[in-house]
Amino acid sequence: MWTRNDTRPTRYRGILFRSGLEAKVAAELDDLGVSEWEYELPWSKTVKLPHGGTLEYLPDFTFLAPHQYPELALPRGLR
Repeated sequence: MWTRNDTRPTRYRGILFRSGLEAKVAAELDDLGVSEWEYELPWSKTVKLPHGGTLEYLPDFTFLAPHQYPELALPRGLR
């Protein structure tokens, strides 16, 4: 269940995450043995949109092997 605390900046493993949700996901990744991840690398990712345009965004996490870019979002009522 989502709580308002999930929207507050939270520190985990010395990293300041923008939200408690992101910190929880980082802890879960560690618990699952996914050790090769980085949080918000200092570059954006360009994505091609279905209608032909592009969008640049900063992925929350980058899995270093293989490169994957999961994005997290809270339900609208909790943002």
